[in-house]
This record gives sequence, structure tokens and C-alpha cells, in this order.
Amino acid sequence: MFFRPKMTATTVTGQGFSQLQDASSSDPIAPMPALNFGNNPKDTATPSLRDIVRTRLLTDMIHGHSSELAGVVMLVDNFSVKLLSSAMKMSELLDENIQLVENITMKDKDDQYLKRQPLPMMSACYFITPTVESVNRLLFDYRNKKTPMYGPIHLYFTSRLSESLLNKLKVSPCIKQIATFKELNLEFVLTEENVFHLLSPQSLSTLFKPEESPADAEMKRQEHYKLATQLATLCATIGEMPHIRHGTSPVASSVSAVLQEKLDDMAGPGSSFPSRILSDAERPTLLILDRSFDPLSPLLHEFTYQAMVHDLLPVHEDRYAYHYVTNNNAQQTKEVLLNETDPLWKRLRHMHIADLTTVLHAEYKKFLEANKTTANLNKRGGEQDLKAMSEGIKGMPKFQEETARYSLHIHVTSELVRKYNEGSLERIATLEQNMATGEDASKKPFRSALAELKALLSMTDLPMPLSEMDKMRLLMIYVITQEGIKSEERRQLMTLAGIQPEDQLTILALVNLGVAMMQASKRKPTTKKAAAQQDATYDVSRYVPPLKRMMEELFSPGLPVSELPFTRPPTDDAHRSKSAGAHGNAPASGRRLIIFVLGGVTHSEMRSMYEVAKSTGRDIVIGGTEILSPSSYLLGLKQLKKLETLV
Repeated sequence: MFFRPKMTATTVTGQGFSQLQDASSSDPIAPMPALNFGNNPKDTATPSLRDIVRTRLLTDMIHGHSSELAGVVMLVDNFSVKLLSSAMKMSELLDENIQLVENITMKDKDDQYLKRQPLPMMSACYFITPTVESVNRLLFDYRNKKTPMYGPIHLYFTSRLSESLLNKLKVSPCIKQIATFKELNLEFVLTEENVFHLLSPQSLSTLFKPEESPADAEMKRQEHYKLATQLATLCATIGEMPHIRHGTSPVASSVSAVLQEKLDDMAGPGSSFPSRILSDAERPTLLILDRSFDPLSPLLHEFTYQAMVHDLLPVHEDRYAYHYVTNNNAQQTKEVLLNETDPLWKRLRHMHIADLTTVLHAEYKKFLEANKTTANLNKRGGEQDLKAMSEGIKGMPKFQEETARYSLHIHVTSELVRKYNEGSLERIATLEQNMATGEDASKKPFRSALAELKALLSMTDLPMPLSEMDKMRLLMIYVITQEGIKSEERRQLMTLAGIQPEDQLTILALVNLGVAMMQASKRKPTTKKAAAQQDATYDVSRYVPPLKRMMEELFSPGLPVSELPFTRPPTDDAHRSKSAGAHGNAPASGRRLIIFVLGGVTHSEMRSMYEVAKSTGRDIVIGGTEILSPSSYLLGLKQLKKLETLV
């Protein structure tokens, strides 16, 4: 095990920060093969989920209106606008004759719908969810037959419209204006090429809320139905009927059963789904889990770039406010996107922060060396001949663009390292790793969790006091890894950490995810901890998310059917396990594996997906009800019913 030296923040002078431009440009940068975490690099012909969605949007909706002489106005709602923007750029829509995109459900600060300019001479392409609000907004636009907001209506719903809303449309004034009506079956949002979510942050608390009344049970049933409907649209988009396997928890089992029913209905007589008829051995596997299978991973500090950014920086929907100083020493702020539109981010996002600080500066230095002429011209000094100046000027826009990218990421990396050092994250993470893996950095059994936790909570010589969130995460990790906590011990730790009563309830809410909260007086042997990474370079990054091991074992030799049962066991002899009965191992079938986590998927699990896809050469798609950060996980737990009886 290597000892990781203390990381130090590094700054860049000269044109590094002063030339900030749009860091979300999609222009390519020189490749770095060592950082190729692309999904299934061995088969570049395989389309990504984003490719599939983009093709669906173009062929089933957008291409049909490219001949409209006056152009088309596209109307979206709060969900469909995120879906659309996750698959296409505004410039692409303009190329397809979409002249304007308007959100019909957007409201102002007074909670009033924003007013829109009437464009009765333009056709309207409504791409909306089949909800009461969105349908009512459509009806409002055409409430006056003589002065409608727009011209002919091309109506596209993200999923199936209910009978009640369909009947509402039939008797409305707009019915005569509807020229196109389609249900696209697209009700998920892409965050990366093969990563998706359902834009459902409330699901964690809804799915695991204790059922104390018929109303609670009905709310949970409706949530299962809604999520299954959205997952069914994913399967319809891919065009393949998957084998569904699921965790044995009530939540995962219930949603899987509802999804199977929906897929059976979709594949009924006369249906075009599935678009590709495959044998059992060729069909993809869809694995549905819920957050109770691993309540630990969302709490741990992860030190790869993407995960660290979403843990420590104020990033919202991939947007980050970047503060910098211009050549005139003026303070400026620019909002940038930290997502796949930035090729540098895409290459570096899974790199450990300790390596990234070195690689990024080395790359930037190499980049400047390769562009000396333009760099010298950019400094506004030095004598140059006309030919050199001409070449430098030609390269200036590209130079400034790439300099802006490097400047951004060097700044972000420096900010992360500063927070790492000031927040004593090395001390915190070392204890987290010891508790999570059950062993210390020397691979010796770790048996001093309570003593070391108390010592860390009591420290007064830290650069900064431990944050409330870090203290809560430490206590939750302790409870999970020690299989509960004695009442008196819990009270002592809560008092020592200074945890407020409301936050104590958040910690106790882990019981709803199956975590043992109360420890028996006679300590039972602890269950096997998560496996540590055998070739881990850094002591603070030894933990391997259980989902990574699960993905690897699904491909070979397969996981026991008793642990991950099928909603409908395959009948194809080529797919069935050689082991007799329902307890044999069953490997994932088909080329594609789809992983879905009810309650949210973490950035460490997303990274693991890319690593397994690369090592196996298989196509893997991963998603969740939301993309979880540690703060959103704690918020979801906080929203669960309060457990006063355990305080």
C-alpha cells in the first residue's frame, strides 16, 4: 500500500486564468489514451443511449417539420426541456427548422406562468409530458378559436396519455388544430452518453417512507407505477425486451413486477415493440436495485474528479460559477458547464485528484510549448516576423479556447485541493475507508472504530472545525459498518459531535433502508465488509462500490438467481444456468446490461460502470431515479418520516 503525500494547491500565472473563455466548447483536444474510460471502446459502432435518443427525436418528431416555410416553434415543459437538452444542442434544433423553444410551464418569481409572444403564423410542435398541468397549458394556448397562440399543432407526448386527459383534448377547441399526435415513449433524462436518470429526487423518501396509513401505501404504489412507466419508455427507446432481474427487497421487487406488466402490455398484438426480436440468450439484462442494497457508498468521500466536484463545490445541473481575474485585475464570474460538452472534462472526470493535479499542469505546459507562436503573440510582446504573426493570429481563437479550458480545470482542481486540506479530508477519509473495508491501510483488521471516531470528533487542532455534514457522514458510516449502535453509545457520539435533534433524525432514518440501528448487548461477528481494491494507489481510495463487484460477477460467472431473481425466468437453454434449480448462477445475457438504482445512483457507481464496460468490452447503461451526491442523499433521508421513538 502506497502512502499518499499531502496534496498542495497549485496556481497558474500569466494567461492561465486571465483568458477565460467558454469552457463548454465541443471542439476536440489531443487524446490521452491512458484516460480512456469510454463505454465499450472495443466497439465504436455500437450507438450510445444518447445516440439512440437523439435519433428517435429526429426521426419520430423533428424531421417531420423541416419543410415548414415559416419555421416551427417548439413548446416544452419542465421535464421535456431537460430531456431535449440532454440529447440535442440548440444549434442542432435551429438546423432542423426549429426557430424558437419555449417552456410552457415555466413560472416567474411570483409563481405566475411566463407570458409568451403569440405566433399564429407558425406551426407549434408541443413536446410535453402527459400531465394535467402540461395539457392545461396547451388548452390555454388555444382557448380562443379566433386568436390562437400558434398555428397547427403537432403534439408529441413523452409517454402514454391517460383516457381522462385524452377525452379532455377531444372536447377542447384545439382538437381541430391538431395535425399530428404521437406518444414517443421517452421519459428519462441523459446526463452522460450512457448514464440516465428519471428526474425524481423525491423518490428516495417516497419509496422508503414507512406505511402508517392507507394514504401512505397509495402514495408508494403510485410512485412504483410512475417509475415503472418511465423505465418502460427506456426499454421502448432501446427497442429490446430485456430480462428483468432485481434485488430481493420489497421496493425493487415491486417496481420490477409492475415494469414487467407494462412491457408485456407494450409488446401486445399489433405493437412495434420490441423492434428487434432476440433469443433469450441475446436479450439484454435489466437489473433493478434500490438504495437499501448499499446505503454506505453515497456517504463516503470519493476523490476522483467528477465525484469530488459534485461533493465539495456548488454545482447545480452541471453548472458551476467560475470566478476569475482579468488582465485588468477585474473580478469576473462566468457560469460554465462541467459535462460532456467539455472534452477535457470528459477525459479527466474519473482521474484521482492526486494524479490530476500533476497531469493537468504537465498537459498545459506541453500545450503552451506546442503553441509558442500564438502564446507569444497573446502576451502582446516580442518581435515577430509577419509570417509568424500571421500564423499566430490564425491559431488565436483555438488557442484561447483551449487555454480557457485548461484554466478552468486548473482552477477547479486547485479549489478542490484547498478544500481537501482545509477540511481535514485525509483524516476523515482514512477513517471512513478503515470502517468501510474493515481493515487499515496495512490490510490489518480494523477494530478501533469507536475510539478513532471519538478522537477525530474531539480534535481541536484541525485547520478548520469538522463540518456538520462531515460529522453526520462519519456517524452514519459508523452505524452502518458496525451493524448498529448501543443507545448510550449513540447518545454520547451525538453529544460529542454536537448533532442537532433534527439531524439526529436524519441519521436514524437509515433504519428505513434496512440498516440495523440498535446493537445487541452481545456483539455478533460483523458481516463481511466491502472488498478493498487490491491495487489501490491511495490509502483514502481503497473502497470498491459493491455495485462494481456485482457488475463484474454478472458477466462471469454470474450471480445466484436466489439473490437476483428474474421477474420471468428465461426459457432458452443457451441462457439457463447449468446449475440445477433456482439457486444456480445466471450470467447477464445479451450484449447490453442496464443497471437501475431506485433511490439514486452515485458518481462512484457511474465511474465503476465505465471501468467494467472497458474491462469486459460489454455495453453497459446505468441510471437511477436521480444522480446522488452526498448532500442530496442526506436530504432524501431527512425527508423520511421522523422517528421520534428512537431519539
